[in-house]
Amino acid sequence: MLEATEARQLLDAIDASTPAGLRDRALIALMVFSFARIGAALAMRVDDVYVQHRRLWVRLREPVKTHPRVAARS
Repeated sequence: MLEATEARQLLDAIDASTPAGLRDRALIALMVFSFARIGAALAMRVDDVYVQHRRLWVRLREPVKTHPRVAARS
């Protein structure tokens, strides 16, 4: 878990003058402020972001797994 100042430093360290930097900054900001997992953030589509009553809403979906995760036991 990041402190607010650490989150700000992380976001400020990203070069937002390039399309890749803007993308990275948006993804990291989404994950920091919504606690979204990387898979849900990367699975987003344009229609998953919408404005309602002057608020920005984001729909997050966990990606569908093709294989269940199994932990090895020793």
